[in-house]
Amino acid sequence: MYTDMKKLYKLFVSIKEMGYVESARKGRGGVGHTFEELINKKEDTLPLPDFGCIEIKTCIRYTNKEIYLFCANPDGEGESPIQRIADKVGYPDKIYRNVKVFNMRFNAKSYSNIGFYKMGRIIVDREEKKLKFKVINNEYNDLNLNVTWSFDMLMDRLYQKLKYLAVVYADRIKKNNIDWFHYYDIYFYKLNDFDTFLKLVEEGEIDIIFNIGVYRRGVKEGEMNNRGVEFSIHRDSLPVLFERVRLYGHEAQKKVTT
Repeated sequence: MYTDMKKLYKLFVSIKEMGYVESARKGRGGVGHTFEELINKKEDTLPLPDFGCIEIKTCIRYTNKEIYLFCANPDGEGESPIQRIADKVGYPDKIYRNVKVFNMRFNAKSYSNIGFYKMGRIIVDREEKKLKFKVINNEYNDLNLNVTWSFDMLMDRLYQKLKYLAVVYADRIKKNNIDWFHYYDIYFYKLNDFDTFLKLVEEGEIDIIFNIGVYRRGVKEGEMNNRGVEFSIHRDSLPVLFERVRLYGHEAQKKVTT
């Protein structure tokens, strides 16, 4: 752990000294993708840490109010829960009207309106050891979607990818409509425990975000595109889920104003 952290810290210091660097990608994700290129990490979709045993997250000062933790599709019984969600609570794509999409976020603290007289929320069922996506209609009848995430699967995903974490902070400016980033600070953390994760879900501090869209080009154009179900944490709750790790023998990490 400490070896990987010290290696990453050394790389970070060299990147910080570069000042502002041009974004390697336009739009969302540019700050993270650019930092990964600077540390020579190849882009992938594997549920593994980014740098040795460390997962890396990047935040832009004043703008990022949440941090994406990991992606995890439902693993409950039945065929294709993602397709079932699209069929039962999705809405027509703005271009391909025959394909249903579903791009919404939910938490366990309160119901969110879906439209078409439906509401959804996340249920933490400690008895069955599952998270459940519950949808009711305007008469409060449960639609029984049977969309769940087992505690075992979520625990594996959390400990496999986020046992150790580095959060990199950046400033952003625009030049000729192109983003430039200055990576100015880094914090290291280690995961507390799975029960803390569940408590934060129950308190509404962790959201579950469905990203069911449509392929816009290529051989699958016009077909449903499941871009993954994301779990995100409100940034203020990050020190609850994780414990700060300080690297002794290195320059003291200063408090970040965010």
